Amino acid sequence: MVALILALFSVATALTFHNNLSDLNQFIHFFKNIAMAGGLLQVVAFGAGRYSLDARR
Repeated sequence: MVALILALFSVATALTFHNNLSDLNQFIHFFKNIAMAGGLLQVVAFGAGRYSLDARR
């Protein structure tokens, strides 16, 4: 659940603050945020994995 919220926050941040894609710096930071959201959505879809705190149970 937290990963989903952080993914949505990352996309919202990219769209809000890095919307001038003609500037190379903004372009890089926009796609950095989108890539982080993609990684967080992977955690949402498949779980945190063997070494997560949830797996200790």
